[in-house]
Amino acid sequence: MTEPTLLIVTGPPAAGKTTLARRLAIDLSLPLFSKDAIKESLFDTLGTGDRAWSMKLGVASIELLFHTLAWQLGAGNSVIAETAFIPEYDNARFLDLQRMHPCSLMQIYVTASPAILAKRFKDRANSGDRHSGHVDTRLDENEYLVSLRAGKYAKLDLNTSIIQMDTTEAGMVDYSRLLEVARGCLATPKLT
Repeated sequence: MTEPTLLIVTGPPAAGKTTLARRLAIDLSLPLFSKDAIKESLFDTLGTGDRAWSMKLGVASIELLFHTLAWQLGAGNSVIAETAFIPEYDNARFLDLQRMHPCSLMQIYVTASPAILAKRFKDRANSGDRHSGHVDTRLDENEYLVSLRAGKYAKLDLNTSIIQMDTTEAGMVDYSRLLEVARGCLATPKLT
């Protein structure tokens, strides 16, 4: 028997996490739970507002994300969780989740060079493709760079394997290797 696996796709905003997580979800036939997808549903239901409102719904979204992960893992289901998890808050939450619902953890840390991340962040905010509730267009690019330098979106410290995917040059991403490792993690037998 295998225990469920929680694949955690994390890294700074605009690194390419959502794109990668969606592809993994399809290729691995796993459910994907994303903070932004939950948050955008809340925007559509409760309305959009200013930055403070967006942040408030962000807190609610992360709570809903962790509750959903607990339900899925408790039912023995492997899942993918995706967002820019913040180690200061989320390390303990993942470890608590793993204690309550024994599972294997695999962290996929998606990143790129700071200059590329800042450009993507700005381009995404100005593209009009992102849900307007995020109010990204009101965020300062320098504020984003400061948060990167401060390590706000660093790797999670979960005592598990970490696969780093550098998306600075999209053509250099070895997706097939990542998929192979993820499949291996999903097939790991449960220790009894």
